Amino acid sequence: MSSIPRTTQQQVAERSQYRCSYCQSQQRLMGVSLTVDHIIPQSLGGATKVDNLCLVTIMTLKLNRSQLVEARRYWARAGWHPPEPA
Repeated sequence: MSSIPRTTQQQVAERSQYRCSYCQSQQRLMGVSLTVDHIIPQSLGGATKVDNLCLVTIMTLKLNRSQLVEARRYWARAGWHPPEPA
């Protein structure tokens, strides 16, 4: 996403070890770049900070809109963020 600084995108990608934060697909095996997305959308008050960003596949991004926003908010309030790689 162009509104997210490149250095922040790099931090998110490195933290995720270049895997989708949800399905754990590896970028190098996907054949396409992953993208950085807000856990809590900006439209709902989510900040563009590393702790509110995750690396996702384009498919996850398309499927992960309004129907999961409430779940994502709950996860964030509970202190859960996309899983850290093992």
